[in-house]
Amino acid sequence: MMNKKSAIFRLVVLTILLINIVGFALVSFRVYVSLNQYAYIQTEEISVRVNQMVHGIIDSYNQDLAHLESNCREFLPLAKQSALASPYTRSISLTEKQEIFCSTITDEKRIFFRRPSAENLINLHYIPQSPIVKNSDVFLLILNRGNVHVNFGIDTFIFKNILNTDMNYFSPAFFIDGYYISEKRTEAMNTPHLEQYVRVGNPYIDLYYHLDTENYVNYALINYAFMYLMVTVFSFICGFGLNVHLSRIDWQVFAISKALKKRQFVPYLQPVFDRNRNLVGAEVLVRWIHPKVGIISPDDFIPSAEISGQINDIFTQLVEQLVKAFIPYQKHFTDDFHLALNVSAPQLAHPNLIRDCKHILYRLNKHNFHLIVELTERVHIPQDDLYLQGIVNIKNQGIKIALDDFGTGHSSLSYLKKIKIDFIKIDKSFVDMIGEEEFRDHIVANVLDLADRIGVPAVAEGVETEYQQSYLLKHNVAYFQGYFYDRPVSLDMFIERYLRISK
Repeated sequence: MMNKKSAIFRLVVLTILLINIVGFALVSFRVYVSLNQYAYIQTEEISVRVNQMVHGIIDSYNQDLAHLESNCREFLPLAKQSALASPYTRSISLTEKQEIFCSTITDEKRIFFRRPSAENLINLHYIPQSPIVKNSDVFLLILNRGNVHVNFGIDTFIFKNILNTDMNYFSPAFFIDGYYISEKRTEAMNTPHLEQYVRVGNPYIDLYYHLDTENYVNYALINYAFMYLMVTVFSFICGFGLNVHLSRIDWQVFAISKALKKRQFVPYLQPVFDRNRNLVGAEVLVRWIHPKVGIISPDDFIPSAEISGQINDIFTQLVEQLVKAFIPYQKHFTDDFHLALNVSAPQLAHPNLIRDCKHILYRLNKHNFHLIVELTERVHIPQDDLYLQGIVNIKNQGIKIALDDFGTGHSSLSYLKKIKIDFIKIDKSFVDMIGEEEFRDHIVANVLDLADRIGVPAVAEGVETEYQQSYLLKHNVAYFQGYFYDRPVSLDMFIERYLRISK
């Protein structure tokens, strides 16, 4: 039982773990796909904001200042006013060749400035050291106007503010002129480091985003915690249901089915003797010879076999082995030799019982062989005509009926009043009481007296001492079996020992 419970527990735990692993993997895959989609869409929105900023600056310049760029004195007042009004630009300057000749910060003072490349109409660069404001970095938007280039200085905090993301779901960044610029830091970075980033197209600046473990965990906990919880709850519900289901399954049924295919059920015979210690027959007992466990007692598998109906197949295999073994030795049977076969209540309603009984009677019909069917009183025989007819059919074949385990159970005797019983078997539990206490002696005497009054021969089971034998002889018991005479032996051993065969 402990092995079964342990196996079920391990299977349930494994199922819970498997559901959690698979469920978490699926949810995590969903997190991966969803976050990547989210990060890409959000980064594209950042790109749109950069474009809007650039176009806004250029459009405003073209509308208000472009026509004055050839005259610095007229240009500066409007340029300063435009820089102050703009949410993006902090300075506007005009460059020609390698000089700044007009600026909202330095006015008309000429300043040397090695301008970054500006092949395109609109160019965006990062200047770590501003040529106009010392110890200051700046984003420089360069509008190519031919000989004159218009430079718009944009504070870096504006670009970093554009990179701001809610809930730390992903990490967007600009890569420009060899610099990595994120919301939190700016540093020089070599191009090979870009392999771990995803690029989003933008005409003015290289825009990327990066997802790390922290981003995934943060996104999963905030958006998918409920799904992870549901997977866990579902796994435990499945585990509980599986435990209930597996606990109700009789796993031994599968083992019995396998044993039937491998013909591991064999008959053992316990000799039965008369009052003069003459062999008169044997009770057929079933043993399961398991290749790993060894001999398995009937008490460990018969209940499962009865419930599943496999008892009929076991009975058939026993009959086949008995017939095959005894056919060559029928002439050695003693007078009125009998074989007693145990039959359970479910077998009475199954057609295989009569078929198997007819088979053994037909094949062992020489001399005075008798077949006895033992019906146990420990198991209730249903009050149903189907079962009664099964007993009648047995009697009609000339088979004798023995009531096994007399006095211990469901009073099958009262049910079988309609059927003539040929033998009563006194249960070992009563035989064990003999000689223990005077009170128990009275109990045994009453059982034996009841058997005597019924008027059918009694067979005592489990006789182990000479005192028990003497006591039973005094109480008119007709037949005996037990360790005092011989214990159950294999079919081959029984033939060798009692039929005195010499090949």
